[in-house]
Amino acid sequence: MVELIPEPGNPADSAAVALDIEGERIGYLRHGMAVQFQPEIVAANHLGFRVLAQAKVFESSYDAGILPIKKNGKSDRAGLESGDFVSRELNLRGTWPENLASWLILPEAVRGPDFFEPTWHTPDRQDDFQEQLSDILLGRQTFVTECELLLGTTEDGLGVDVYIDDVHLGTLRPHSVHQNELLIRTVRSGRRSGIAVLKQWPDNVALRVFIPDLEFLSKKEGFVWADEAQARREAAYRDLDERLARAKAIECFQGRLIHEWSEPIDKLYRAGKYHEALELLVPLISVDFEYEALVGRTPGFYFTERAAIICRKLADYATEVELLERYVEEYGKVALELGDGDEFVDDEDLVELHAENGVPSKIKKRLDRARVLREKAKAARH
Repeated sequence: MVELIPEPGNPADSAAVALDIEGERIGYLRHGMAVQFQPEIVAANHLGFRVLAQAKVFESSYDAGILPIKKNGKSDRAGLESGDFVSRELNLRGTWPENLASWLILPEAVRGPDFFEPTWHTPDRQDDFQEQLSDILLGRQTFVTECELLLGTTEDGLGVDVYIDDVHLGTLRPHSVHQNELLIRTVRSGRRSGIAVLKQWPDNVALRVFIPDLEFLSKKEGFVWADEAQARREAAYRDLDERLARAKAIECFQGRLIHEWSEPIDKLYRAGKYHEALELLVPLISVDFEYEALVGRTPGFYFTERAAIICRKLADYATEVELLERYVEEYGKVALELGDGDEFVDDEDLVELHAENGVPSKIKKRLDRARVLREKAKAARH
């Protein structure tokens, strides 16, 4: 554990924040971070708190071809190998200064003796409640008080109305940019009391809400130490190299590069050789899907569109629907991977969501029309 010690009287830097391990000085925060942290650390110290951070010391090898080696004032890299020189670095794991400030502003009975990161929720459309918020703030810069949280309905669905002294000050809506779903579920479960903080900014009053017994502890699963992050990056580079190698291996279909098939298919189409073109297009679509996924792109629509047009001309609406639905599914999988950085998933709802939000409208329209034609053809046969 490393203690952060503010040094406002430091002659070299009045914003300095020193780092101590068991009373021994081992360094300082970088100036840019110290400027933000020092006021919050001083405030915490005045309230009787020590500000600590977890730390890890690790060895970092530098490429000798990059690291300048000084001898008599000159660089000399002769005979040096990568990894010949090792640097020891200190990596800190803590919180952001604004999270510490948010915690300090909570009432003593709520915050307790140990730090946690409060989850603050911001009501939407605060411009509509500026008069009510100003009346509650009464000229103060900041005001912290209890608030009542009640369920209400909005045009987006169930929401949470915020009240102070029976005055409605705003609504937390579902699916908003502020991600209020967790708070709405919490209020729905019966927890109605919260903490509200009102803050005066130059041109408006802002309101944020916190529920003390909500699952407020910050998720740290995403945190990795610097050496672990380096290992992950190296693994990601290796994975990318492997994917590109696999993509190169399937870049050709029947002796031609994938993109070179557009002209032969167009010739078959113009000659009315629809069945021959379709026999080429169906396997080519699969190869193209795999190739684009490996290089990290959503699938192109050219080959699927050509196949869909031919199916429409052949009145094979069932196959057209099948091809278009497959395209939408593949698009959703790749869009999900690119958007979230996760591996391909089988969650149908997520895949459908990403596909719905990203697939061009002309594809959706064509698929809808093909489904109608397929049902009409079925009805005609019966």
